[in-house]
Amino acid sequence: MKVWNLSGTEMATLRGNSAAFSSNSKFLATARGNNVISLWSINGKEFAVLKGQKFNGDFYGTRNLVFSPDNKYLASINFSCGDACYPEGAQIWNLSNKKVVTLKGEFEDITFNPSSEVLATGSRSGEVQTWDLQGNEINNLQGHQDTIQKVVFSPDGRFLASGSYDATIRIWDKQNIIFNLDSVVQNIVFSPDSRLLTTNSSN
Repeated sequence: MKVWNLSGTEMATLRGNSAAFSSNSKFLATARGNNVISLWSINGKEFAVLKGQKFNGDFYGTRNLVFSPDNKYLASINFSCGDACYPEGAQIWNLSNKKVVTLKGEFEDITFNPSSEVLATGSRSGEVQTWDLQGNEINNLQGHQDTIQKVVFSPDGRFLASGSYDATIRIWDKQNIIFNLDSVVQNIVFSPDSRLLTTNSSN
């Protein structure tokens, strides 16, 4: 894995198979095998290694790396592979003391809210859950009939949207708005003012 500037100059070579930048662009995280995450400076200096939970299976690892907006936490989804690959919960890393909190569930997506105080997960069971940074469940939101593909908070933090294999998007607030699409939801993006959203489906 390589880091480049926009002039085409290679800045660094990193170990890992997926990556996420911090919101201030000063460092990044890469996921490696066996639930190992490396933290790197932009010039390619590895300054921390986070070792997560071990699982049974021929291979296990980490995906869906996401920094909290304040860059104090890093969340990730675990998976293990034997004959097939399955999600194995999630991790919330406190980057100041390297302590980790584990969330149990078959999660497909994870995200922080804008204040960096709450996470949301979407699972294979169709559940949307919100959590505090200590790993305590705040809400379990049910209504989807299939795997959750995407969860995202609006920029103002008022709304949580989820997209599912059941071809619906739900906006979780007091009204619980439902959008019916004609195929599997792949992505959701809110406008910066939180008044609009776009959707991407498999068709």
